[in-house]
Amino acid sequence: MGRALGLPLLLGIIILTYEETLSSGEGMQHVLAEKFLHLFNQHLAGNQLPPLEIDATELAGARLQSISRQVLERGLLRRDLVITGSCLEQTSQEMPSDLYFYVPANRSEAPPRYGKRGVLLLEWPHILLDVVMGSGSIFPVFPPRRIEDFPRPEEQIELVDGGFAHNSPVEAAVLWGATHIVLIEATPRQRSKRGNFLRNAGSSFSHLHRQAQLLDARSRGQVTVFSISPEPPHICVLDFAENLIADSIERGYRDAGKNITGTARFRKELGKPVFSNVSLVGQNN
Repeated sequence: MGRALGLPLLLGIIILTYEETLSSGEGMQHVLAEKFLHLFNQHLAGNQLPPLEIDATELAGARLQSISRQVLERGLLRRDLVITGSCLEQTSQEMPSDLYFYVPANRSEAPPRYGKRGVLLLEWPHILLDVVMGSGSIFPVFPPRRIEDFPRPEEQIELVDGGFAHNSPVEAAVLWGATHIVLIEATPRQRSKRGNFLRNAGSSFSHLHRQAQLLDARSRGQVTVFSISPEPPHICVLDFAENLIADSIERGYRDAGKNITGTARFRKELGKPVFSNVSLVGQNN
């Protein structure tokens, strides 16, 4: 019995002292390479378009780059796309630590006002899905996504969840000229409770995370935002059980009013007024 009880403790010590992350991320890469290709080809078939051409013998990482390149070079995105990412490590000190990777649906339109933080993915088409993986990597549970030869040959970045700096990237939309935003929040609107040391440590971390979101919080006052968030209790980001996920999806539909008697719980936040020139037809001066 003593040995059985000691094994979990030994495993915990090994994870905390020797391992860099809880997961290697290889399973996520494999699933994305397989499932995204199948899903996207189904979408193309439904629109009577030729499928993506992928070499089945390629490793998952090479397949992700091939898929990314074809999606962008064939112009298959129908909407403007912005993906936020935070650089955990970077060899180029000139590059900001928080980045906006973007693709305009209309390639003739003026670029967004992202400055040095903006990365036009049309110039780096092969890294699209690498950026997607990095933007969703909750470090240190999952490893950062390393992007090689970026922003220049023999340089690299290690990309992690964009939510570290832009949990709700309102600023990205505002700098691209948005006047109205529909915001789907992933966590409930609730303040952290204080009490014992462990609870206070969690409250402190939550406060620091909220402080990192000030750019987006200030941007919310410039535009009209319709936001909705889940009601507590909410599942943890590490809950992958099918019944918990199915229940969360069902509650999300109810929150959005997707039933016979339901009413959507969107909260409206007004921004700055927008004025337009109006000419009166048929009126004498």
